[in-house]
Amino acid sequence: MKACDTAPKRARAGDILLSVRAPVGALNIADQSYGIGRGLCAIRSICADQRFLWWALQDSVDDLQSRATGSTYEAVSIEDVADTLIPTPPLTIQRAIADYLDTETGRIDALITKKRRMIQLLEERWMALAESVLCRFEAVPLKRYVTKIGSGSTPRGGADVYVSSGPVFLRSQNIRGGVIDLSDVVFIDRLAQDQLRRALVRPGDVLLNITGGSIGRAAVMDRSDIQAYVSQHVCIVRSVPGVDAWVLWAELSSQSVQEQIAVVQVGGNREGLNFEQVGNLLVRIPSIDQSQAIAQVLATGLQVSKRTTETLGSQIELLVERRRALITSAVTGELGVVV
Repeated sequence: MKACDTAPKRARAGDILLSVRAPVGALNIADQSYGIGRGLCAIRSICADQRFLWWALQDSVDDLQSRATGSTYEAVSIEDVADTLIPTPPLTIQRAIADYLDTETGRIDALITKKRRMIQLLEERWMALAESVLCRFEAVPLKRYVTKIGSGSTPRGGADVYVSSGPVFLRSQNIRGGVIDLSDVVFIDRLAQDQLRRALVRPGDVLLNITGGSIGRAAVMDRSDIQAYVSQHVCIVRSVPGVDAWVLWAELSSQSVQEQIAVVQVGGNREGLNFEQVGNLLVRIPSIDQSQAIAQVLATGLQVSKRTTETLGSQIELLVERRRALITSAVTGELGVVV
C-alpha cells in the first residue's frame, strides 16, 4: 500500500471497492478512508441497502467482465459500472436478503476454509515425508545435477499469437501442485514456436517459477502426449540421467530450497531469480543407485496426497458453485427469503 496526501479519488469506510482493470470485477469493502487509483472505483448507495448492493454486485460480476475490453489489459469504464443492472426490491426485503446471505455464505465459506486447510495439511505432511528421506544427503549446487537451466520469452505479438489449438504455452499459473495444470492453458502459433524453440519442454523436466507471486512453485512435466513451451516466467530444470525428476522436484519444493529462494530473490518491482541463482541453489540429491528407490517412496506418498487433494478440490468447486447460485437466486428473488 502506498500513501498519498493528495489522492484525486477517495473512498469512505464501508464503500464497496470494485476493480475496473484486470482482474475486472474483483470486490472488497473499504475498512477505512482510502485514496484509490484509476484501477478502482468506490460505490456508495444513496437509496439501497449497502449490504444488499454488495451481494447484487457479486451477482453482476460475470456481466461486467463480459463488457471488458483492451489488448494490454482488460478494463471497464465507470459508465459500464453505472449501467450495470441490479434488482431493486423494497428496502425491507433487501435487508432480509442481505441477512440471509451473510449467514448462509458464512457457513459455506467456513466449509471451504476447512477443506483448504486440509489440503494445506496434506501438502505439509507430504513435504515432511520428503524432508525425512532427503535430509541425510549432502547439499551441493543444483548445477551439478542438471544439463539445462533456461526459460522462454514472451512471443512477439503477445496474446495475439494465441490460437485455439496447437502446442501448449506454459505460464506460471500452469505450474502447481507438482504437476502441470492445463485448466487455464493457451496455445501458440507456428511463428511463436520458432521463436521459442529453445524453450521446448521434454517429459521429465522439472519446471520452476522464477518470477512473481508464485516464485519457487515447481512441477514435473509428466505428459508425453503434448508439445509444450515455457514463458520467461518458468524455468526448465533438466536433470542428468539417473536423477529422478520427482526427487529433484521434491527437493526444489522443500523448505530448505524455498528459504534459499526467499533470500536470493532479486528485482525492483518484480521479484525474480536468474539462471545463475537457480544453478547455485543447494540441493540434497541421493546417489544414482538410491534415486529410483527413494523416488518410489516419494511418488507413492504423493499419489495418496494427490488423490485426496483432488477430492477436496472437487468439493470446494461444488461449494463455490453452490455459493454463487445461492447469491443469484436470493438477489433475483427466485429464492423466497422470509422478511
